[in-house]
Amino acid sequence: MHSSRACLALMLKYPCPGRVKTRLGKDIGQANAALLYRCFVQTTLATCRTLSWPILLFCHQDRKLEHYRAWLGEGHDYFTQGPGNIGDKMRSAFEQAFALGFDRVILAGTDMPQMPRETLQQAVQGIEKSKAVLGPALDGGYYLLGLSRENFDPGLFSAVPWSTSRVLEITMNRLKDLGLNPHILPELRDVDTLEDFKALFRSQQGVEPDSYPSWDQAVQAYLACMDCNHSEGIR
Repeated sequence: MHSSRACLALMLKYPCPGRVKTRLGKDIGQANAALLYRCFVQTTLATCRTLSWPILLFCHQDRKLEHYRAWLGEGHDYFTQGPGNIGDKMRSAFEQAFALGFDRVILAGTDMPQMPRETLQQAVQGIEKSKAVLGPALDGGYYLLGLSRENFDPGLFSAVPWSTSRVLEITMNRLKDLGLNPHILPELRDVDTLEDFKALFRSQQGVEPDSYPSWDQAVQAYLACMDCNHSEGIR
């Protein structure tokens, strides 16, 4: 039984070229896409660390947990994601967290490096009041889901057409069927495609990434701005 009754949980992969952000990698190169994803994870984790809740990292099984620990360090707990599709993996993450004794779990992805601390604070406040919280993504999915133990239903993650624009709508309807009126967070944009990266780059740099001579230079400029130009622990 964990001493704290609430936690933040992140879903992540190991930043190997050709294994992460592959749609983006088709346009800017798989190595650049992996560098960006590595930075996205580190930025999201740094934001989570500003809150007082324990952090659970649910890591894709493509690498051993020791590799993730060497990359991201101590101060949080590491777990292997369950098998199956993204819905199965999220359901498993909630079940593992509740089995540890947590009563409230906020689960987020690592595709939203622009997610501010204020949004996480809203999620924390929202789950306390509404028992559920949902962060809608621009593409019709969601980037964050918070549930309490008493309202958790594995059926939330079954028979959902993942990676389509219907995910958010279906999840909202299922939450309402459970008698929940989730607290809704500000809409954010996943970074999955070249257009997504361009939008992120403009918001961070104030210029178009196309203004750089190459995608290599544009990516390095972004990494430098976000203080992600280090690769300790990556192998």
